[in-house]
Amino acid sequence: MAASCVIIVLSNGERIDKWRFQPTVLLALASAAANALLAVGFAHGVEIAWWRTALGGASMDDLHHRWLFASSVWSALASIRRLNHVTIASFFAGLAIIDGPLLQRATSIVPRNYTTERQLVVQMSDVIPPGYTGVGGKYSLSVDYFTPEFSRVVSAYSARKPIDVSGWGCNGTCKGHVSGAGLVPVCERKPENWKFSPATEFGSENEIQLFNIAVTWGANFDTPYKFFNDGHVRLDTLSIDVKFSPEKGLCDATYFKTTCRLQPAVVEYSFRIDNGVLSLQDDNPEHLPVYSLTDVNIDPNMENLDYPGIAVSANAILRSTVRTVSHRISGKLGFSFSGSSAYNYFRSKEFDTNTDCFFTFDDPADDMKRNIHELMFRTALAAVSASGNEDNRAKMNKTIVVEQTNTELVFQSRYEYLGGALAVMLAALLTISVTYYGWWQLGRKMSLSPIEMARAFNAPLLRGTPSNAKIRDLLAEVGKTRVRYGEMLERDSGPASDSNDGDGRGDVGASYMGAQMDVDEQGQTEGQLGFDKAASIRPPENGKLY
Repeated sequence: MAASCVIIVLSNGERIDKWRFQPTVLLALASAAANALLAVGFAHGVEIAWWRTALGGASMDDLHHRWLFASSVWSALASIRRLNHVTIASFFAGLAIIDGPLLQRATSIVPRNYTTERQLVVQMSDVIPPGYTGVGGKYSLSVDYFTPEFSRVVSAYSARKPIDVSGWGCNGTCKGHVSGAGLVPVCERKPENWKFSPATEFGSENEIQLFNIAVTWGANFDTPYKFFNDGHVRLDTLSIDVKFSPEKGLCDATYFKTTCRLQPAVVEYSFRIDNGVLSLQDDNPEHLPVYSLTDVNIDPNMENLDYPGIAVSANAILRSTVRTVSHRISGKLGFSFSGSSAYNYFRSKEFDTNTDCFFTFDDPADDMKRNIHELMFRTALAAVSASGNEDNRAKMNKTIVVEQTNTELVFQSRYEYLGGALAVMLAALLTISVTYYGWWQLGRKMSLSPIEMARAFNAPLLRGTPSNAKIRDLLAEVGKTRVRYGEMLERDSGPASDSNDGDGRGDVGASYMGAQMDVDEQGQTEGQLGFDKAASIRPPENGKLY
């Protein structure tokens, strides 16, 4: 029991590679050894209990069952009316075998995460190089085409491809921060309450905008010679919250207009890496740590675009508008959707053909800021390859500290199963210990050896040997005598006696066997079965009465 406790306690929380032999193997050996010792102890306890019962006097039947309980748990359970301390000890000694499965369940192998700090050398651009995103028309805010490099960035973002940073050297799960080119949003959100009646006001000539997402490049200019200044990305969103009404009439609604100025800057990105795939952890880009603002050099010819390309690509991906449509025949309210983003924010509170006040549009502003934030990160990560020669790229190396989490396999101990196993073994130990009570009354070590039992029953073969000799002494005296079990020949031709009817009718044993087998024993040749010297015994014959 102590060994099992030590194994389970010491192995708890330990890595499996630190144990040459697994705890389950050691516990199996400990359980087998404990059960073997219990079996030996129970056998000796039964011997002591049997001889103490014989010393006090008992029937042959009682002595037989006390011996039988030691060799058969089922016999002990079946003879509940003979319940005694040997019966109870036999039950718990047999029950002790379940300690093996319990100990096996007491320990298991589970994964455990552990975290360490380590350094990573990464590459991240702090600015978007001029001409990286695309080429535009002179004095125009549009983009004629994107560069192949930036097209791959936009395509990967649109397809939601994983951000592969396996080259950063993170082995496991890493959390950290890295600086890079980004956009700092400064937003203003204005709610506006409004009442309207869709059934009467909505028509093809009087459409109302209910939802809008637009991203533009917000540079100002007066003349071609002053060119551009105050360059930034601008995000505008519009949503509406309509209070449901089951009846026709005015609809109570609230417009939410959000305008964001996204200023180019060097910002800090929070990230998580799992198996070489990076995901951003910035829930609110408005609260990003800002290292510095970035002065945007505006190309007067708009030929080499950097940040304007971000605005144009984001608008192409995210742009969406919803307007009302009133069906002239039915007069029912309808919607005209442009762009797919709006479908993610449309909510039908409760559809009812008797009212037009059943819809609402969730505010997309926070999601749009996160989307543009991710697009900027992908661009800053990819722009490293377009920043010049190897020397310039080497200057973009950044040493960052991350928390790396790895998984290891450890042993986990479950003490409830250990407690169950200990309870079973302790119960067996205590009940077996009771059978040893009075051992000092025997005077010597005694056993249930057939030889010692035969001497105690005064068998003829052992007459003349010491009656209180130990089994070792008995064997030293008669151990080399060759004996055999079989027929001891005897002709029934003698006179009648208490145990013999005479005239060939057989003795008491033959009469009993004849009655059991419904055979007339008159004239039968009789014999007895028993142990005797081998030369005086022959094998029993089939069909013969003994």
